[in-house]
Order: sequence, then C-alpha cells, then structure tokens
Amino acid sequence: MRRIVTTARRAAVFDIACGALGGFSGFLQRDFRHHDFCLDGAIARQFLRAHFHLPVDNGPVFSEVNPQLKAQGSKWTVSNAGQTTFPIIPLMDSVTLEESRPPWPSGKYDPEKLREPGRERIDAVLDNILRNSVELGFFWRWAAKRVCKQVRNKVIDKIVDIIKAQLSVRKLI
Repeated sequence: MRRIVTTARRAAVFDIACGALGGFSGFLQRDFRHHDFCLDGAIARQFLRAHFHLPVDNGPVFSEVNPQLKAQGSKWTVSNAGQTTFPIIPLMDSVTLEESRPPWPSGKYDPEKLREPGRERIDAVLDNILRNSVELGFFWRWAAKRVCKQVRNKVIDKIVDIIKAQLSVRKLI
C-alpha cells in the first residue's frame, strides 16, 4: 500500500508559501521558508502519530521490542478500531505536543525592494558589455546606455509586476 503525506489546510487555496514563482519565492523572504519548514514538521508529526503504525503482534518488526512498551495502555501504543498498534517511529516526549499550524506569512515581503538592486545589477552587466564586448565610440556608447536604461526600467517594472501578481495570488502581500 502506498501513501502520500500532504497538507490539510482546507481553508486556504495554497499551503506552501515558497510555492509562488514556480517554487522560487522562498529565495525572496526567510519568513516564507520558515513557515514551510514549520508546516512540514507539523505534517510529519501528524502522520507519524496517526498513520505510521503496525500491529503490536507484527513479529518481524517488533519482536525485539520490550514487551512492557507494547502492552495495552502503554504510552507508546495506540488503539485503532479495536486493534493495538505500535509506532514504527515513535515520537519522543519533546515532540509529542500538538503544535498549531504556523500563521500564513502575509505582508512579510515588499517586491518594490527589488527595484534598486535590479537596476544596479542590470546597469553593471550592460556597462561591462558595452565596455568590453562591443567596440563603440564614446557617442555610440553613450547613446546605447540611454536606450538600455529605458529598456532596463521597463524590464524591472515587468519583473516587479509579475512578482507582485504571483505573491498576491497566494495572499503573501
């Protein structure tokens, strides 16, 4: 039998904050990655607690386990539909507490912060290209820089708009 462990946040359209921008939004904001890390831990604990069990009489797996740990009423056993089961990977005391799902990291990132670093990077690349890769005189290099700055501004505007749209769909801004 195969199982898949997935999120169960039914009220939200999306569960993973880093899923925007094709999975790259986690590079933009640490809070997005932290949310997903905490969510993954909660989902794993829930799966281990509720599903990752075998019957206690499963000899090949549990034959060497102390019988007191497998006894009915032990803190390690779980009763499911009249059958006593034992966890394949038991949750230790420090992780047995039920943790709430982390809050959605809405409003933690402003895409406008990308404008200035984006301009600086594009300017540096274009300046390098115009100085070292293309042989132009002073006037043509000056004219090419002016044209490139106009294109650069439009490119930056488009990039920021796309990021805003993607983050808005996921209610991250």
